[in-house]
Amino acid sequence: MFNQNNNNKTNYKNFSNNKNNNVLKNEPVVSEIEKEEVKEPEIVETSIKGVTNIRLRVREEASIKSKELTILDKDAEVTIIDKNASEEFYKIVTAVGLEGYCMKKYIDITE
Repeated sequence: MFNQNNNNKTNYKNFSNNKNNNVLKNEPVVSEIEKEEVKEPEIVETSIKGVTNIRLRVREEASIKSKELTILDKDAEVTIIDKNASEEFYKIVTAVGLEGYCMKKYIDITE
């Protein structure tokens, strides 16, 4: 149960390095990443089919440094579900249903 005899003490913390000694306000914190303009995904209304033109890695995120989920053989069929995942990557679904990211330059659109 809530104790009403708290002598009206606040639970805010002071920042010791703050010149004005302001108290921390109960406001949402927005990171620098959240402040950047976020590009809306272009979800494909109709399926766009593609085929890999080399042996190609499927990654967890749209980055060459991202974790590798699997490797597709050359001429593997994929479905592109987001054409604008990044400048260099499509978000794809493999023939077995695995979602991930592949570099655009290694996928030839067949439809």
